[in-house]
Amino acid sequence: MKVSWLYPGIGLKIKKGFYIGDTSKQGVKVKFISISRDMGWWSDFYSGEGEVLVYVGEKRSEGGRLLREVLWRGKCRCIRPHDWRYLELLQDSEDTSKLL
Repeated sequence: MKVSWLYPGIGLKIKKGFYIGDTSKQGVKVKFISISRDMGWWSDFYSGEGEVLVYVGEKRSEGGRLLREVLWRGKCRCIRPHDWRYLELLQDSEDTSKLL
């Protein structure tokens, strides 16, 4: 998947064997989620299987940095640029019915 393929509302899923977690600190304006092969025992990371993300769009931070946002578990979060490689497009298949 290429980031240029994304449009608002498209469904995304995490590749097998990866974990997702909210790595935002309290009181910051921009909230991030991270995707990792290792489950961080010190924080709330969840298995990526069964997790669905919805691409919301992009925006600029106050510093001018381009941020891409997704909706995950009812919260709008940004994803770090290096974590996009762990995502796939959610396609109509047998596995999709299990996720939804």
